[in-house]
Amino acid sequence: MRQKLQFLYICNGMGNADPMLNAAIEMQNKFIKIIIHAGAHKTASTHLQNRLLENENLFVKSGCSYLGPEKIRDAFGTLWRALGRSDTPDEQKRKLAALAAGQPRFLISEENIIGGFKDLMNGPNRAILCPKAIERFARLAQLVAPNLLQIAMAVR
Repeated sequence: MRQKLQFLYICNGMGNADPMLNAAIEMQNKFIKIIIHAGAHKTASTHLQNRLLENENLFVKSGCSYLGPEKIRDAFGTLWRALGRSDTPDEQKRKLAALAAGQPRFLISEENIIGGFKDLMNGPNRAILCPKAIERFARLAQLVAPNLLQIAMAVR
C-alpha cells in the first residue's frame, strides 16, 4: 500500500504532497506488523527460539526485528513490564516500536505471553487452558491496530 501511495505521489507530479496522501503514508509508517509466537509451554519453544536467535541477522536484513525470551526476561522480566504495564496505550505503542528497532515487521517469541507455566490450568474451574491468553492477546491487538496481530502457537 505504501509503495502504491508513493507511486501515486510521483505520478501526480505534486510539488507539495496532498494532505490526504501524506496522512495515508504517515499511517502506514506508524504501524508495524507484529507476529507473536506464543508457545505454548512444552512444545519445543526453546529449540525454535534458539534457531530464531541464531538467524537474527537474516531477519534484520529482511526488515524484521526479533525479540525472544532471552532479551525480554534479562532486560525487563516480562513483555508487559517492557511495554509499561500502567502506561497509556500511546506510550506502549512507542515502546513497542522502539523494541522493533525501526523495522516494519517484528517477531516476538515468548510463551509466557499466554501466562506462566503455573497458570496453564489455573482458571476458575480449571477447565480452561491458558485463561490469561485471550485478555493478553486482546491487549497486544489494541497496540498494533489497525494492523492485524498474527499469532502462531504449537500444540502438543
